[in-house]
Amino acid sequence: MIRPAVSLILAIAPLFIGPDIPWNKSKSGSGVVVFTRAVPGSPIKEIKADLELACSLNTAVACLSDISLYPQWIYQMTEARIISKVSPTDFTVYQKISTPWPLDDRDVCGHYTIKQNPVSKDIVMETRAVPNVLPEVKGIVRVRKNHTVWVLRPLAKNRSEEHTSELQSHSFISYAVFCLKK
Repeated sequence: MIRPAVSLILAIAPLFIGPDIPWNKSKSGSGVVVFTRAVPGSPIKEIKADLELACSLNTAVACLSDISLYPQWIYQMTEARIISKVSPTDFTVYQKISTPWPLDDRDVCGHYTIKQNPVSKDIVMETRAVPNVLPEVKGIVRVRKNHTVWVLRPLAKNRSEEHTSELQSHSFISYAVFCLKK
């Protein structure tokens, strides 16, 4: 069975963020290694988590596409639902994230697309914020700028890697894909 490499990049950041800014190992456990790095002009650090998965490419895509299950595995996500669906690879979602007091909870509406490269077999699941698709909810802060990218790459048998990177700031939207070679 071919295993996927998975990358999540949620990067709301200036375009000048580049690979020249070093990652610092922050934490590890249960097969997950977390890295952080500074973001020029932002007080919020970028986060990247790497892990190996033992699943097929189809299983990884099925997991990422099942929006209703996000609250079961995405930290602090309390609600996730599809708002509209053009096709299985083109849909819009609503997600709500719980934050600790005294902060207000956050929500985001996002347009998802899923595409596969016919040559490399890489699958890219990309989300862009569409903040005005639903009315804002009183007491919840709407995330207005968001760009998330999951990249699933088929690897050799019995091996897969997941690389996630998350950055939140109030700057321009950009993203990058990070994959580690072991």
